[in-house]
Amino acid sequence: MAELRIAWSNLLFRPVLTIVAAAILGVAVALAIAVLLLSRAMEDGLVRASRPFDLLVGAKGSPTQLIMSTILLQDAPVGNIPFHYFETLRRDPRVAHAVPLAMGDSVHGFRIVGVGPEFFRLTDPASQQPYFAVAAGRACKSTFEAVLGAQVSAIWRMGLHGTFQSQHGLLEGVPGSAHQATYTIVGMLKPSDTPLDRAIFVPLDSYWEVHDATAREITVAMVRPVGIKEFYQLYQEINQGTVAQAVLTGQGMARLFDLLDQGQAILTKVCYLALIMGAATVFLVSYAVGAQRRRETAILRALGAGRWSVFVIGLAEPLITAAWGTMLGVVAGHVAAWSIASRLHDASAIAIRPTFMVEELMVAGAVLLLSAAAGLLPAIESYRQDVATNLAPV
Repeated sequence: MAELRIAWSNLLFRPVLTIVAAAILGVAVALAIAVLLLSRAMEDGLVRASRPFDLLVGAKGSPTQLIMSTILLQDAPVGNIPFHYFETLRRDPRVAHAVPLAMGDSVHGFRIVGVGPEFFRLTDPASQQPYFAVAAGRACKSTFEAVLGAQVSAIWRMGLHGTFQSQHGLLEGVPGSAHQATYTIVGMLKPSDTPLDRAIFVPLDSYWEVHDATAREITVAMVRPVGIKEFYQLYQEINQGTVAQAVLTGQGMARLFDLLDQGQAILTKVCYLALIMGAATVFLVSYAVGAQRRRETAILRALGAGRWSVFVIGLAEPLITAAWGTMLGVVAGHVAAWSIASRLHDASAIAIRPTFMVEELMVAGAVLLLSAAAGLLPAIESYRQDVATNLAPV
């Protein structure tokens, strides 16, 4: 259409204003898209990270801290429980399997986790594939053997048969007392899409020997009951006791999702404000340009352009600007989301994979509608403009 060509030429005639308006809209769209993608991808990543954990049994204390320290490796352990308590739990006929974990040491910022041999046999009930499969070498069996998580082996770049010494404590850059024992790397795991990719696994016997433990203890037990009824029976019985607490992984993750939703709600309001500011910018640019271009509009009318053509030109300009800003914003939003997701993965090993969402179309549609509304008044002004008055000599 001739009107669209004229609108495009008008935008090119004022490149600075066009670029500024499109850039402001693009930033607003990119912010909205990035928040949308990351919030969904983060929730999906946390769900994947919690799949190996059905019921967590640990020392009495904060359930959230138990989840954070076990599933996400982001907090100090709550405490320890006696190993004989775990053995009693493992022999319970209502328990399909139970895996002990012992934490408290680290090396170069990576946590060392003492595990039983059952850990490497944990499988996904749906696919029957192991959660923690060995990619090279073998699982640790003997004292002071170690298996590296996938991200540890990628960052550390220490091969099989390499050796290291652990230190007490979990904070990188704040070393605790070093242990004298030397671990030998005998295996490396495939990526599991869980924070345990940033862990180093050693036999429980090694963990106890390093700490000269006279009373054997573990930090947490990963428990999978045989059925739903047994699941809730064990949950209630353990929490009624005085030794340990049981935490439903799904319930705990729901609390984390609530916290994420609160942050997302704040960011969403910021996105709405940014989109409104972008639409306001389009309105101001369209109105200012329309006021300056009244004589040109009158000449178009005098040359035979109808009121409708002038109206379409006035409305097409903000819509074209918005379309360019939206496209740039969508691309920038995806790039920003993937960049942030990559950094979060490097820091936590949680697999965060932003993917296209239908809601992106809703954001794009909202931007175009806001821009159309912003350009409506200047377009109406052009439609109602008196030709004779604006053709008068200046």
